[in-house]
Amino acid sequence: MEPMPAHKKYPPELKERAVRMLLEWREARGRGDGGVIEVAGQLGVHPDTVRSPSTYYAAKVRPPCRRALRDQELKPEITRVFANNRHVYGPRKVWRALNREGIAISRCRTERLMRQLGLRGRSRARKRRTTIPSDTGHRARATSSTGTSRPPRLTSSGWPTSPTCRRGRGSPTRRS
Repeated sequence: MEPMPAHKKYPPELKERAVRMLLEWREARGRGDGGVIEVAGQLGVHPDTVRSPSTYYAAKVRPPCRRALRDQELKPEITRVFANNRHVYGPRKVWRALNREGIAISRCRTERLMRQLGLRGRSRARKRRTTIPSDTGHRARATSSTGTSRPPRLTSSGWPTSPTCRRGRGSPTRRS
């Protein structure tokens, strides 16, 4: 079986299984090195996935970075400001409100955290109006404002005539 390319991202379960198999292989043979290519071939993954179990477990137990800790502090503040303003504020207004309150935060961080929290401000743009097709499958006929199926009468110049006007006599305001 041909190993997969190294740049492909593997699921964490597969990586964990590969590291576990490598540690078992090394214990069975009483050696602290080797077995990488053999285990990678069994799983059909690239050897770099299995290469360093110590760094994998080190990253797994490592404490969160400063950015992650600060994000956890800021998320409730962003949610509070968003909720206090009727769920209308977008990232820019939330950012400005937080800075007014003395909470130092950048706008791009506010945008990122609002995306993570699933918060979106209201848009002022008009809603798109679309026609909804009927289930009957036929189209309604064009009718005049009086409800008849006849189109309104037009003069020779294209203007509609008054229903009180007699045919061929011109406009109703002009008397002859």
